[in-house]
Amino acid sequence: MPTVTSYFVTALSLLSIVPSILYGLIAPFQIEYTHPFSLGTIHYGLYQACTSTTCRPFPDWTRDCNETAFCHGWLLARYLLLSAAILSLLLTMEALGALCGGSGRRHRAWKVLSPLLLLLGLVLAGIEFIIVHWKNQADIFRLGTTSYGYSMVLVYASSLISIASSLGLLVRGCSSPGVYQRLD
Repeated sequence: MPTVTSYFVTALSLLSIVPSILYGLIAPFQIEYTHPFSLGTIHYGLYQACTSTTCRPFPDWTRDCNETAFCHGWLLARYLLLSAAILSLLLTMEALGALCGGSGRRHRAWKVLSPLLLLLGLVLAGIEFIIVHWKNQADIFRLGTTSYGYSMVLVYASSLISIASSLGLLVRGCSSPGVYQRLD
């Protein structure tokens, strides 16, 4: 059974993941694009594209979706990050519940938290894959210079933290003997 310390570390890791995911949803810093013939940088996020002066919805079906698969892929990344935000909030509540609950709850909670943390990490990795793929393949980013923004880095770090927390909790849960022993 994982100790209180294990659940405390898991709760802290989740408390660092939640703001990163929420920032990734809100801030337009997934991809930074500099066009060779214009001044300034365009910051592309999951919901909007911003220059230094204005923001607009992104992707716009009439302006940005010459490649239909690009817009569908971008929307998929948006919905996956939204579901990851909801899952991370639920996992945070479960980890805090296990931390504050009794030993019986701690004895069972790792069996729920570990696979769901792994799922969260894989969803976040899938989002990264989609954004990296379209950064390299979409015509909208062909002419200029592109780089990853803060949101992308935070989502990447969150996926690593989530997977590491899942594996740590799983190892701790499987290697620890149970607190209670049966009397036959």
